[in-house]
Amino acid sequence: MTHVRRARSHDHAEVASRIAARLGRAHESHPAIDASLDDERLLDDLATSPYWVAVRRRRIVGHLAGRVVDEGTPDAYWVGLDGLSYDDTAALATILGRAARVLWRDGVTRWHLTVPDDADEIGALAPYGFSPTQRLGSLARVDPPTVTGPGVRCRRADADAAELLARASDLVDLARGVRPSTSADPPDPTTVTWVAETDRPAGVAAAFPRLDQRGVAPRTWHLTTVAVEPDVRRRGVGRALVGTLIDDARGLGARGFDVSWDPADVVASAFWGALGFDGTTVVASADLVTPATSRWHRRAPGPPASPGGRSE
Repeated sequence: MTHVRRARSHDHAEVASRIAARLGRAHESHPAIDASLDDERLLDDLATSPYWVAVRRRRIVGHLAGRVVDEGTPDAYWVGLDGLSYDDTAALATILGRAARVLWRDGVTRWHLTVPDDADEIGALAPYGFSPTQRLGSLARVDPPTVTGPGVRCRRADADAAELLARASDLVDLARGVRPSTSADPPDPTTVTWVAETDRPAGVAAAFPRLDQRGVAPRTWHLTTVAVEPDVRRRGVGRALVGTLIDDARGLGARGFDVSWDPADVVASAFWGALGFDGTTVVASADLVTPATSRWHRRAPGPPASPGGRSE
């Protein structure tokens, strides 16, 4: 029988080993996922961040670690790539069930799990209401060219960066069918903005250097915005912007690039795929409901049982 409890100090070394094995296997399938670890820091993090372990016959068969993030409405629980492991789907069902009950009592109503971009693992989460809401892709092949159409030039923005980012935010909202916001948050000072222009701005792209994060290679930059004015779309402006961004950011110390998009958006998927971005991880999201025992403790379809420490 599998039971779930809060982790104790003697669990940290074994869970650290599970995390290392998980990242190592993910790296084999997706080389852009960084499998290197600072073992001492990982143990320190486990010691200071509460998490759950699933135990069967005195052996750990899964773990779950995340954090509550205020998204505005509602609060959400986020689990990183290093925050989930399970030896089989019975362990997964048990640990999700326990976590769901505790998080619900704490006021969490939605949760997000980051997993490798793998059909079997995504399928294992599906019985619990999880579906892909975000795909993260890393640049995997030759950089896109910076060639633009006649009369289009790209440059790094300076004093006009905040205004350009506000316009880009409006364009993204309009593309999603959302009414643009009348106010915008101040731009993050680490964000660098690029603009494509003719006699006026035609497109905007922005990126920032990622903070140190397990699974992400050092000096990776995240493309946070790419938006093109409607009347100049499909003319290579977006492609040129991304190429310029990559060339310029490398001069600022970037060594890798990633971007996220909605997996259901076929245009975005085709655009980023054509530029050489391959899927590495997926955020699977679900509304958190009070789980019925029959739902959470039946054996869910998914990957078969696997050797100790393996989390498919």
